[in-house]
Amino acid sequence: MRDLVQFDVLISCPSDIVNTIKDIVYNFNTNYGFKIGVSIRILYWKDSSYPEYGDTPQDIINRQIVDNADAVIAVFGNVFGTATSRYGSGTEEEIEKMISSGKQIFLYFQNKSTETNNLILEEVQKVRDFKKKYGKKGLYTEFKSKPQFKQLLLEHLISYFTNNPLVDARDKGWPHIVTKYEIQFCYTDSSEILVKKILTIRSLINDYSCMIDRFGWKGKSVIKNIENAILLKSFQENLTYTACILQFDHPLSRGEEYTIEIEYSLDNSENIDPRYVSCAVNIPIELIVFKIETNLSQKIAKAVLQNFSATASRIPMENKVLNCDGPIDVTIQRPIQGNRYVLSWEFNI
Repeated sequence: MRDLVQFDVLISCPSDIVNTIKDIVYNFNTNYGFKIGVSIRILYWKDSSYPEYGDTPQDIINRQIVDNADAVIAVFGNVFGTATSRYGSGTEEEIEKMISSGKQIFLYFQNKSTETNNLILEEVQKVRDFKKKYGKKGLYTEFKSKPQFKQLLLEHLISYFTNNPLVDARDKGWPHIVTKYEIQFCYTDSSEILVKKILTIRSLINDYSCMIDRFGWKGKSVIKNIENAILLKSFQENLTYTACILQFDHPLSRGEEYTIEIEYSLDNSENIDPRYVSCAVNIPIELIVFKIETNLSQKIAKAVLQNFSATASRIPMENKVLNCDGPIDVTIQRPIQGNRYVLSWEFNI
Protein backbone atom coordinates (compact mmCIF):
# COMPACT_ATOMS: atom_id res chain seq x y z
CA MET A 1 0.00 0.00 0.00
CA ARG A 2 1.38 3.43 -0.90
CA ASP A 3 1.58 6.08 1.81
CA LEU A 4 -0.52 9.08 0.76
CA VAL A 5 -0.16 12.67 1.98
CA GLN A 6 -3.61 14.03 2.80
CA PHE A 7 -4.46 17.66 2.09
CA ASP A 8 -7.59 19.25 3.54
CA VAL A 9 -9.07 21.61 0.93
CA LEU A 10 -11.84 24.03 1.84
CA ILE A 11 -14.69 24.68 -0.61
CA SER A 12 -16.05 28.24 -0.50
CA CYS A 13 -18.51 28.86 -3.31
CA PRO A 14 -22.19 29.06 -4.35
CA SER A 15 -24.13 25.89 -3.56
CA ASP A 16 -24.90 25.15 -7.22
CA ILE A 17 -21.23 24.41 -7.99
CA VAL A 18 -20.30 22.41 -4.87
CA ASN A 19 -21.09 19.02 -6.42
CA THR A 20 -19.09 19.97 -9.52
CA ILE A 21 -16.03 20.61 -7.33
CA LYS A 22 -16.60 17.33 -5.46
CA ASP A 23 -16.68 15.48 -8.78
CA ILE A 24 -13.41 17.10 -9.87
CA VAL A 25 -11.69 16.20 -6.59
CA TYR A 26 -12.96 12.62 -6.88
CA ASN A 27 -11.54 12.47 -10.41
CA PHE A 28 -8.21 13.81 -9.15
CA ASN A 29 -7.99 11.35 -6.24
CA THR A 30 -8.98 8.38 -8.39
CA ASN A 31 -6.93 9.01 -11.53
CA TYR A 32 -4.00 11.19 -10.44
CA GLY A 33 -3.60 11.43 -6.66
CA PHE A 34 -2.51 7.86 -6.07
CA LYS A 35 0.20 8.14 -8.73
CA ILE A 36 1.81 11.17 -7.06
CA GLY A 37 1.09 10.19 -3.46
CA VAL A 38 -1.63 12.75 -2.70
CA SER A 39 -5.18 12.51 -1.38
CA ILE A 40 -7.50 15.54 -1.15
CA ARG A 41 -10.14 15.63 1.57
CA ILE A 42 -12.90 18.18 1.04
CA LEU A 43 -13.96 20.54 3.83
CA TYR A 44 -17.38 22.10 3.21
CA TRP A 45 -19.34 23.73 6.00
CA LYS A 46 -22.55 21.76 5.36
CA ASP A 47 -20.68 18.45 5.46
CA SER A 48 -17.72 19.07 7.78
CA SER A 49 -19.09 21.27 10.59
CA TYR A 50 -21.22 20.27 13.56
CA PRO A 51 -23.76 22.13 15.75
CA GLU A 52 -22.17 24.52 18.24
CA TYR A 53 -23.50 27.43 20.29
CA GLY A 54 -21.87 30.55 21.70
CA ASP A 55 -20.28 32.35 18.75
CA THR A 56 -21.12 33.78 15.32
CA PRO A 57 -21.70 31.16 12.60
CA GLN A 58 -18.63 32.31 10.64
CA ASP A 59 -16.39 32.17 13.73
CA ILE A 60 -17.59 28.63 14.43
CA ILE A 61 -16.93 27.60 10.81
CA ASN A 62 -13.48 29.23 10.97
CA ARG A 63 -12.58 27.35 14.12
CA GLN A 64 -13.98 23.99 13.03
CA ILE A 65 -12.75 23.79 9.42
CA VAL A 66 -11.20 26.94 7.92
CA ASP A 67 -8.23 27.19 10.30
CA ASN A 68 -7.33 23.54 9.64
CA ALA A 69 -7.49 23.72 5.83
CA ASP A 70 -4.34 23.47 3.71
CA ALA A 71 -5.91 25.27 0.74
CA VAL A 72 -9.18 26.76 -0.46
CA ILE A 73 -11.13 26.47 -3.71
CA ALA A 74 -13.18 29.69 -3.90
CA VAL A 75 -15.62 30.57 -6.67
CA PHE A 76 -17.59 33.77 -7.29
CA GLY A 77 -20.50 34.22 -9.70
CA ASN A 78 -22.74 37.29 -9.70
CA VAL A 79 -23.36 37.16 -5.94
CA PHE A 80 -20.73 38.24 -3.42
CA GLY A 81 -22.39 36.59 -0.45
CA THR A 82 -23.65 37.37 3.06
CA ALA A 83 -21.54 39.79 5.08
CA THR A 84 -19.82 38.67 8.29
CA SER A 85 -18.92 40.90 11.23
CA ARG A 86 -15.52 41.60 9.64
CA TYR A 87 -15.79 41.18 5.85
CA GLY A 88 -18.20 41.63 2.97
CA SER A 89 -18.91 37.89 2.77
CA GLY A 90 -17.97 34.57 4.34
CA THR A 91 -15.94 33.65 1.26
CA GLU A 92 -13.95 36.89 1.48
CA GLU A 93 -13.19 36.25 5.15
CA GLU A 94 -12.08 32.68 4.43
CA ILE A 95 -9.80 33.87 1.62
CA GLU A 96 -8.29 36.58 3.83
CA LYS A 97 -7.57 34.03 6.56
CA MET A 98 -5.84 31.82 4.00
CA ILE A 99 -3.78 34.77 2.76
CA SER A 100 -2.66 35.67 6.30
CA SER A 101 -1.65 32.03 6.88
CA GLY A 102 0.29 31.83 3.60
CA LYS A 103 -1.88 28.99 2.28
CA GLN A 104 -2.80 28.10 -1.29
CA ILE A 105 -5.81 29.83 -2.85
CA PHE A 106 -7.51 28.51 -5.99
CA LEU A 107 -9.71 31.49 -6.89
CA TYR A 108 -12.18 31.54 -9.81
CA PHE A 109 -14.68 34.04 -11.18
CA GLN A 110 -17.52 32.99 -13.44
CA ASN A 111 -18.38 35.41 -16.23
CA LYS A 112 -22.18 35.53 -16.27
CA SER A 113 -24.65 37.83 -18.01
CA THR A 114 -25.87 40.46 -15.56
CA GLU A 115 -29.54 41.15 -14.85
CA THR A 116 -30.77 44.74 -14.59
CA ASN A 117 -32.16 44.24 -11.09
CA ASN A 118 -30.54 46.89 -8.82
CA LEU A 119 -29.85 44.36 -6.06
CA ILE A 120 -28.06 42.03 -8.50
CA LEU A 121 -26.05 44.95 -9.91
CA GLU A 122 -24.93 45.87 -6.39
CA GLU A 123 -23.74 42.31 -5.78
CA VAL A 124 -21.93 42.23 -9.13
CA GLN A 125 -20.10 45.45 -8.23
CA LYS A 126 -18.95 43.91 -4.95
CA VAL A 127 -17.54 40.94 -6.86
CA ARG A 128 -15.77 43.27 -9.29
CA ASP A 129 -14.29 45.33 -6.46
CA PHE A 130 -12.96 42.23 -4.73
CA LYS A 131 -11.54 40.89 -8.00
CA LYS A 132 -9.70 44.18 -8.51
CA LYS A 133 -8.34 44.17 -4.95
CA TYR A 134 -7.20 40.54 -5.07
CA GLY A 135 -5.69 40.96 -8.53
CA LYS A 136 -3.12 43.42 -7.16
CA LYS A 137 -1.44 40.70 -5.11
CA GLY A 138 -2.52 37.36 -6.55
CA LEU A 139 -3.64 35.39 -9.57
CA TYR A 140 -7.16 34.23 -10.32
CA THR A 141 -8.87 32.44 -13.21
CA GLU A 142 -12.06 33.33 -15.06
CA PHE A 143 -14.39 30.84 -16.72
CA LYS A 144 -17.63 30.93 -18.70
CA SER A 145 -19.12 27.46 -18.25
CA LYS A 146 -19.02 24.51 -15.85
CA PRO A 147 -17.28 22.21 -18.37
CA GLN A 148 -14.53 24.82 -18.77
CA PHE A 149 -14.28 25.21 -14.98
CA LYS A 150 -13.98 21.43 -14.51
CA GLN A 151 -11.11 21.26 -16.97
CA LEU A 152 -9.31 24.27 -15.47
CA LEU A 153 -9.61 23.19 -11.84
CA LEU A 154 -8.44 19.65 -12.57
CA GLU A 155 -5.40 20.98 -14.44
CA HIS A 156 -4.60 23.36 -11.58
CA LEU A 157 -4.88 20.63 -8.93
CA ILE A 158 -2.59 18.34 -10.91
CA SER A 159 -0.04 21.12 -11.45
CA TYR A 160 -0.04 22.28 -7.83
CA PHE A 161 0.10 18.92 -6.09
CA THR A 162 2.53 17.32 -8.55
CA ASN A 163 5.16 19.86 -7.47
CA ASN A 164 4.18 20.19 -3.82
CA PRO A 165 7.16 20.30 -1.43
CA LEU A 166 5.39 18.18 1.19
CA VAL A 167 5.17 15.26 -1.24
CA ASP A 168 8.83 15.69 -2.23
CA ALA A 169 9.84 15.77 1.43
CA ARG A 170 8.01 12.55 2.21
CA ASP A 171 9.56 10.74 -0.74
CA LYS A 172 13.07 11.81 0.33
CA GLY A 173 12.62 10.94 3.99
CA TRP A 174 12.86 14.44 5.47
CA PRO A 175 11.54 14.70 9.04
CA HIS A 176 9.80 18.03 8.36
CA ILE A 177 9.06 20.75 5.84
CA VAL A 178 9.09 24.50 6.44
CA THR A 179 5.65 25.95 5.74
CA LYS A 180 6.87 29.50 6.45
CA TYR A 181 10.42 30.84 6.68
CA GLU A 182 10.54 34.50 7.73
CA ILE A 183 13.63 36.67 8.25
CA GLN A 184 13.27 40.15 9.77
CA PHE A 185 16.16 42.64 9.59
CA CYS A 186 15.93 45.70 11.85
CA TYR A 187 18.53 48.46 12.00
CA THR A 188 18.33 49.75 15.58
CA ASP A 189 21.44 51.94 15.56
CA SER A 190 24.68 52.29 13.64
CA SER A 191 26.47 49.48 15.50
CA GLU A 192 23.81 46.76 15.88
CA ILE A 193 21.39 44.94 13.62
CA LEU A 194 18.67 42.77 15.13
CA VAL A 195 17.63 39.74 13.13
CA LYS A 196 14.62 37.55 13.89
CA LYS A 197 14.02 34.23 12.17
CA ILE A 198 10.53 32.76 12.45
CA LEU A 199 10.23 29.15 11.31
CA THR A 200 6.91 27.35 11.03
CA ILE A 201 7.51 23.67 10.38
CA ARG A 202 5.24 20.71 9.75
CA SER A 203 6.45 17.44 11.20
CA LEU A 204 6.38 14.43 8.88
CA ILE A 205 7.23 11.90 11.60
CA ASN A 206 6.08 11.17 15.13
CA ASP A 207 8.16 12.26 18.15
CA TYR A 208 10.16 14.77 16.13
CA SER A 209 12.00 16.81 18.76
CA CYS A 210 15.16 18.50 17.37
CA MET A 211 16.23 20.46 14.30
CA ILE A 212 19.30 22.35 13.08
CA ASP A 213 19.20 25.98 12.02
CA ARG A 214 22.03 27.94 10.38
CA PHE A 215 22.86 31.61 10.17
CA GLY A 216 25.85 33.49 8.81
CA TRP A 217 27.59 36.83 9.30
CA LYS A 218 31.09 38.12 8.66
CA GLY A 219 31.16 39.83 12.04
CA LYS A 220 30.23 38.73 15.54
CA SER A 221 26.75 37.45 16.27
CA VAL A 222 24.99 36.64 19.54
CA ILE A 223 21.73 34.73 20.03
CA LYS A 224 19.54 36.96 22.21
CA ASN A 225 16.34 34.97 22.53
CA ILE A 226 14.69 31.70 21.47
CA GLU A 227 10.96 31.04 21.76
CA ASN A 228 9.25 27.61 21.84
CA ALA A 229 12.60 25.78 21.81
CA ILE A 230 15.85 25.53 23.76
CA LEU A 231 19.40 25.70 22.46
CA LEU A 232 21.16 22.35 22.91
CA LYS A 233 24.39 23.20 21.10
CA SER A 234 25.91 25.71 18.68
CA PHE A 235 29.06 25.27 16.63
CA GLN A 236 30.98 26.95 13.82
CA GLU A 237 30.55 25.10 10.52
CA ASN A 238 33.00 27.32 8.64
CA LEU A 239 34.28 30.89 8.82
CA THR A 240 30.86 32.28 7.91
CA TYR A 241 28.11 30.03 9.19
CA THR A 242 27.09 29.01 12.69
CA ALA A 243 24.81 26.03 13.24
CA CYS A 244 22.62 25.55 16.28
CA ILE A 245 20.71 22.48 17.42
CA LEU A 246 17.29 23.39 18.77
CA GLN A 247 15.02 21.16 20.85
CA PHE A 248 11.28 21.80 20.79
CA ASP A 249 9.43 22.19 24.06
CA HIS A 250 7.53 18.98 23.29
CA PRO A 251 7.95 16.11 20.78
CA LEU A 252 5.89 16.85 17.68
CA SER A 253 3.36 14.39 16.32
CA ARG A 254 3.10 13.63 12.63
CA GLY A 255 1.35 16.45 10.76
CA GLU A 256 1.69 18.92 13.63
CA GLU A 257 2.68 22.50 12.75
CA TYR A 258 4.99 24.31 15.13
CA THR A 259 6.56 27.78 15.16
CA ILE A 260 9.88 28.74 16.71
CA GLU A 261 11.55 32.16 16.83
CA ILE A 262 15.26 32.92 17.04
CA GLU A 263 16.48 36.47 17.62
CA TYR A 264 20.12 37.39 17.39
CA SER A 265 22.24 40.52 17.37
CA LEU A 266 24.74 41.28 14.61
CA ASP A 267 27.72 43.46 15.48
CA ASN A 268 28.02 46.19 12.86
CA SER A 269 30.41 48.47 14.76
CA GLU A 270 32.98 48.10 11.96
CA ASN A 271 30.35 48.80 9.28
CA ILE A 272 30.63 45.43 7.54
CA ASP A 273 26.91 45.13 6.81
CA PRO A 274 26.64 43.43 3.38
CA ARG A 275 23.05 44.75 3.04
CA TYR A 276 21.52 41.56 1.79
CA VAL A 277 19.69 38.54 3.15
CA SER A 278 19.37 35.20 1.39
CA CYS A 279 17.68 31.85 1.68
CA ALA A 280 18.90 28.73 -0.11
CA VAL A 281 16.01 26.27 -0.52
CA ASN A 282 17.87 23.14 0.53
CA ILE A 283 14.82 21.62 2.21
CA PRO A 284 11.18 21.94 1.12
CA ILE A 285 9.82 25.44 1.90
CA GLU A 286 6.31 26.59 1.05
CA LEU A 287 6.68 30.31 1.82
CA ILE A 288 9.63 32.70 2.28
CA VAL A 289 9.18 36.17 3.80
CA PHE A 290 11.88 38.88 3.95
CA LYS A 291 11.23 42.02 6.04
CA ILE A 292 13.63 44.95 6.33
CA GLU A 293 13.05 47.88 8.72
CA THR A 294 15.25 50.76 9.80
CA ASN A 295 15.06 53.15 12.72
CA LEU A 296 17.99 55.16 11.36
CA SER A 297 17.82 58.53 9.64
CA GLN A 298 18.95 56.75 6.47
CA LYS A 299 16.19 55.39 4.27
CA ILE A 300 16.30 52.46 1.88
CA ALA A 301 16.78 53.90 -1.59
CA LYS A 302 16.78 50.71 -3.65
CA ALA A 303 15.92 47.05 -3.09
CA VAL A 304 16.24 44.14 -5.51
CA LEU A 305 15.00 40.56 -5.20
CA GLN A 306 17.06 38.00 -7.14
CA ASN A 307 16.43 34.34 -7.85
CA PHE A 308 19.49 32.18 -8.55
CA SER A 309 19.03 28.69 -9.97
CA ALA A 310 20.90 25.67 -8.67
CA THR A 311 22.57 25.13 -12.07
CA ALA A 312 23.66 28.75 -12.65
CA SER A 313 24.34 30.02 -9.14
CA ARG A 314 26.20 33.20 -10.21
CA ILE A 315 23.71 34.45 -12.78
CA PRO A 316 20.26 35.41 -11.45
CA MET A 317 17.25 33.99 -13.25
CA GLU A 318 15.21 36.97 -12.14
CA ASN A 319 15.84 40.55 -10.98
CA LYS A 320 12.88 42.35 -9.44
CA VAL A 321 13.20 45.98 -8.29
CA LEU A 322 10.98 46.64 -5.26
CA ASN A 323 9.01 49.61 -4.00
CA CYS A 324 11.00 51.46 -1.30
CA ASP A 325 8.36 53.88 0.02
CA GLY A 326 8.54 52.25 3.47
CA PRO A 327 9.68 49.02 5.16
CA ILE A 328 10.50 46.22 2.71
CA ASP A 329 8.13 43.24 2.91
CA VAL A 330 8.63 40.48 0.33
CA THR A 331 6.75 37.17 0.07
CA ILE A 332 7.90 34.30 -2.14
CA GLN A 333 5.32 31.54 -2.57
CA ARG A 334 6.38 28.00 -3.42
CA PRO A 335 10.10 28.77 -3.94
CA ILE A 336 11.91 26.38 -6.25
CA GLN A 337 13.87 23.75 -4.39
CA GLY A 338 17.60 24.08 -4.97
CA ASN A 339 17.36 27.78 -5.85
CA ARG A 340 18.69 30.67 -3.78
CA TYR A 341 16.68 33.84 -3.18
CA VAL A 342 18.55 37.04 -2.34
CA LEU A 343 17.14 40.40 -1.23
CA SER A 344 19.68 43.24 -1.40
CA TRP A 345 19.26 46.93 -0.63
CA GLU A 346 21.02 50.30 -0.66
CA PHE A 347 20.63 53.33 1.60
CA ASN A 348 20.36 56.97 0.63
CA ILE A 349 23.78 58.57 0.84
